[in-house]
Amino acid sequence: MIKINIKNTIDQSTQILELDESEIARRAFTIGRATDCDILLNSISVSRKHARISIIGDQLILVDNGSTSGTFFNDSQLIADQKHNIQSNGIYLIGPFELTFFDIQLNIKNESSEKTVLIRHLPNSYQPVAMIDKNAWKIWDGSKTKMTCTNIYNETHDVKTFSFTAQANTLFQYQAGQFATLHLNIDGKPVTRCYTISSTPSRPHSISHTIKRTPATGNYPPGVASNWLHDNMKIGDNIEISSPAGHFSCFAHPSNKLCFISGGSGITPMLSMTRWISDTGANVDVVFIHVAKEEKDIIARQELEMLSEQNKNIRLVFTLTRKDENNRWSGYTGRLSTELLQHAVPDLLARRVFVCGPAPFMESTKELLANGNFPMDRYHEESFGGPKPASKVGSETTIRNQNSGPRFGLQAVLGDLSQSFTHTETQPDEFDAQPSPNNSSTTDQITFSKSDITVQSNGETILEAAESSGLSLPYGCRQGMCGACKAIKSDGNLQQDNYDDSILSEDDKDAGYILLCTGKAKGPIVVDA
Repeated sequence: MIKINIKNTIDQSTQILELDESEIARRAFTIGRATDCDILLNSISVSRKHARISIIGDQLILVDNGSTSGTFFNDSQLIADQKHNIQSNGIYLIGPFELTFFDIQLNIKNESSEKTVLIRHLPNSYQPVAMIDKNAWKIWDGSKTKMTCTNIYNETHDVKTFSFTAQANTLFQYQAGQFATLHLNIDGKPVTRCYTISSTPSRPHSISHTIKRTPATGNYPPGVASNWLHDNMKIGDNIEISSPAGHFSCFAHPSNKLCFISGGSGITPMLSMTRWISDTGANVDVVFIHVAKEEKDIIARQELEMLSEQNKNIRLVFTLTRKDENNRWSGYTGRLSTELLQHAVPDLLARRVFVCGPAPFMESTKELLANGNFPMDRYHEESFGGPKPASKVGSETTIRNQNSGPRFGLQAVLGDLSQSFTHTETQPDEFDAQPSPNNSSTTDQITFSKSDITVQSNGETILEAAESSGLSLPYGCRQGMCGACKAIKSDGNLQQDNYDDSILSEDDKDAGYILLCTGKAKGPIVVDA
């Protein structure tokens, strides 16, 4: 056993701890004021995770975790993240506590490297944890990164999960519930789409997207990227992924009581957050309500049921909107209702609510909660909007948007319901778009100099005008959030109403870059595209 004498220099109290060297050899022991530390030092001048001790070879090692007040040995401050061989009877000062190690007798051969322990975190303090050799691994900075598909599996009859790892040794860091941009090459043309990250940052060596096949419905075309992934992506194939973004995450809005409400493929960000909460052992009570058409449409059902079985703080509620002809379903049926919420979540008013799904589902859910006096400052939503319909022009079928706003997207209302942002999400081709009046000007001509094409904008965004003329330009989120569509405007002006280019750097703006997906012409303009 290893003994530590801990003296509080303020009240002069002392205690002696005995530590099992075999346990320290298996995992590092944490020192700090967080209640889950192995050695608890209760003082505000001690960091939550101040330092750690471990056994490497035949040495007892102390490492300061970059703490605020530092760790001192015989009045000399230890260098953060640098291994220090603990000396018998040496005095180590952490805040007001003096730690003296004695009877250090190590009878264990441990040739492995120091280990970092996956400890309990609350959502607002979590960062991915892994064994990191700083010379071999890097943290993903969100830049466009080459990925290899390592796994594909069927979630339902029309939903697949695609898993990727970076070709360079990369650990993925993001917030559970965020989305990322996939850069694809479809029929020789670059195509970019934004999809929710359905995996969890607590498993940082890979990243996954759960994507639904989207067939053509009514006047709406099939999903270009989603169907291509279903039909063409194979294990071992390479693509590029970039830009984790978005604020629809319980990381950004921590609470110890949550309610997730999802409809259809809107389950994907909830999967990420639920997996993360379960993996990190966060002290969070979750009620997860999912609305599906039929039993066969419930995405990740077996995994969710397993997580709920293993974690008493996660409770599942499934409801089906279509009648079960075989009468095998014994759970809830019908759409989300006041009665269902009262029965399934009696303490709903005490929870923070996250909602995601198709636009009609979002609207009805928001109205349901508002009418039930839910405090809407604790309501967060992320909804799938509608695509552009296909229309016949001569003998060719073209795709044209009739929206004055984004053509399709993911709308998130965070806290203040008067402020929102949008981005393309998992199934952008699934739901109806709402047409709006066309208030174009005949003087708003757009010249694409590289393509030698001039078009009328007709009140559309520059990207929409390009597509209406048959010109294919790169884009991603179509909401001004990913920057994939940026291009140089060499002449002319943009309408400034509702134009937000904050995603662009100052260097980009100085160079003349604009966002084609949200920019609209104000008079004649020239774009280098």
